[in-house]
Amino acid sequence: MANQASMVRRQRERARQQKRREKHARKTERREAKKVADTVEVPANDPMNDPTIDWGSAVRETEVVLNENFEVVEDEPEAEEEESEDD
Repeated sequence: MANQASMVRRQRERARQQKRREKHARKTERREAKKVADTVEVPANDPMNDPTIDWGSAVRETEVVLNENFEVVEDEPEAEEEESEDD
């Protein structure tokens, strides 16, 4: 009977140790993931250098002219030049 109780105690202790190791492994994984996330710095002021944005070839920089009410004054300067050539 004493031998049986001892075996049950050992079995419970092994289960506790296994849970503890699994918990420690999960904690370590989260800590490593956080370190990796912290190394990727996103500059808030310059979205062109943001590694999380795939700008691709579809994006192009254009100059937009605004008036004092922040309305677009000159949308496409190329289109206006073509119209003036036709006249």
